[in-house]
Amino acid sequence: MGFLQGWNDGKLFISFPGNTSLSEIGYKTEWTRRRVAEHIAAKGNSDFIWEFEHGFQNGYSAILRMV
Repeated sequence: MGFLQGWNDGKLFISFPGNTSLSEIGYKTEWTRRRVAEHIAAKGNSDFIWEFEHGFQNGYSAILRMV
């Protein structure tokens, strides 16, 4: 789930109308924290929440390498 969320966030950001550069989401650490908090609110906390965070960061990085 984290990988797909990161991928989709990155894709949305780089395809935003008027974005003429390959700039990245600012405050990536805070963005990740917010997405993790949203995930916990929706699914609950666990000892494996790091997997969502790790997947999110990898998904976001993967989409940026594609462009």
